Amino acid sequence: MIKLFPYARPLAPSPPRPLVRAITHQLILLPIGKQAGLKPVHLLGKIRIDPNLDDFYKHAVEQKEANKADTSLKKGLKCIGNAGAYGPLVELNELKESADVKLDVYSGEHYHQQTIREREVPGPFYFPPLASLITADGRLLLALAEKCVTDAGGTYLFCDTDSLCVVANEKGGFSRGGAHADLGYVEGADTREFAPVACLSRDTVIKISNRFTSLNPYSFGGTILKVEDVNYVDGDPRKGFRDLHGYAISAKRYSLFEGKHVRKIVDAKAHGIGYLMSPIQRKTDKDEDQFAVEFWQKVLQNEGISLKSAGLVRSSGHDEDSRKFPGRSRTAEGILQTIRFRSRSRGSRWRP
Repeated sequence: MIKLFPYARPLAPSPPRPLVRAITHQLILLPIGKQAGLKPVHLLGKIRIDPNLDDFYKHAVEQKEANKADTSLKKGLKCIGNAGAYGPLVELNELKESADVKLDVYSGEHYHQQTIREREVPGPFYFPPLASLITADGRLLLALAEKCVTDAGGTYLFCDTDSLCVVANEKGGFSRGGAHADLGYVEGADTREFAPVACLSRDTVIKISNRFTSLNPYSFGGTILKVEDVNYVDGDPRKGFRDLHGYAISAKRYSLFEGKHVRKIVDAKAHGIGYLMSPIQRKTDKDEDQFAVEFWQKVLQNEGISLKSAGLVRSSGHDEDSRKFPGRSRTAEGILQTIRFRSRSRGSRWRP
């Protein structure tokens, strides 16, 4: 996924990590044989799959793409592809023992024994070596995308599981900076907070996206690093790009919105507030979580970004502070573009 966001402050660069000096071992996991008695099934009662002939997860991804018009079916196949490909391989279930059980604990080169009453029992498909390769492959794809962006002179707001939010705009150049200049007097402020942020052009981001076409193992064509629909007007690629702004705290705690002062929130992540019960009754005709939208509206208001008042909480003295210090924004002038990997690629070669 590539997301385009016009106002985003990337996190301060981390110190360089030491390079791997040498690879001493390489392990290859190869399947041997096929389980007997496998029979065709219908996923969600609609999609026929024959495990004797079809690659299960490849087929699920291809059918999700072929049934995009069916929202319910598309989401179901996405869940099967994402959770089914990884979750069963690391499934652990808690088992309470009636008496103390001695447990062998291995951690790196360390070993000890301890007594427990509750232990974790592996699920029927538990196989961590394969699960670790799935997540490692996802990290590798993100590393390739990050390398392409930085080599082009750009940067990004954040990475998620399979996506990269690139700071970009129509023509490229530089943003105004990560924070407003009126905060320059703050004692101990990091000067990088006020430095201009490099913006790639949208055309450059699209070229980066297209470089991943050679990794596509599926029957449908195109790149596996998709430019997300949220980048387009009304989420419709036929209507052209729109300018989006972003405010990010971490990978799954961010909001995307139109207008410098939050004219409309188009994506409000609820990962950080999932433990709270919503005080708003969700409307059946809306797919969005209105509580998450109003929550982020209040956050953006308190940060001096939004001029609107959220309906959940009355204005307080904190809001007055935000008006006194309007530069308390974690956003910058630039446009963000979000790109997301359609799924894990297998058996294809990266072409630089």
